[in-house]
Amino acid sequence: MPNPGGGGGRGGRGAGPVVLPGRYTVAIGSLQQEVMVEPDPHFTISDSDRATRHNAIVSAYSVQKQLEPARDTAQTIADQMTGLRQYFSAAGDSGKSAVEAIDKVSRELAQAQAQIDRAITSAAQVENAMDGYDGLPTAAQFRQIDWAWEDAAAAANALNKVINESVPAAYSSMGGAVKPPALKPVAVPTR
Repeated sequence: MPNPGGGGGRGGRGAGPVVLPGRYTVAIGSLQQEVMVEPDPHFTISDSDRATRHNAIVSAYSVQKQLEPARDTAQTIADQMTGLRQYFSAAGDSGKSAVEAIDKVSRELAQAQAQIDRAITSAAQVENAMDGYDGLPTAAQFRQIDWAWEDAAAAANALNKVINESVPAAYSSMGGAVKPPALKPVAVPTR
């Protein structure tokens, strides 16, 4: 079992980074209880270094969490394009221009999805590496976090271009046969 405030990894993936030592209030429904999280006595770094390590892990985790809505939105659009492609493919020659527009959106969307996945994977890898070691993050790990943030912003911007430009263009090529969905741009991850 992981030690709060210590290193050595987490128990359940997706639960988020462990907390720093300190006093916390835990609430379940209307029940509240104060708990004191003690530092792991085997994890011998200063409180300042512990906070630096924790902040780096939280930063890498935040990249992943902030990209989840973009990943979900991209999948929703991909599913829509798949259905529309089937519909307009069945229309034969009269649906040809719509199929071409849908294929264009699908290619651009696949690129944006790949960017999103790379940023999430990169952030997860550096988070796991830092979380599995009880010392301070390395300079290379801090650079990886910076790059993950840059990649996350680029991925969200690429998806927003698809949402704002490519999807409306594809729907206009359908000649009003299908009403476009109301798609909102995704938030660009920020520190």
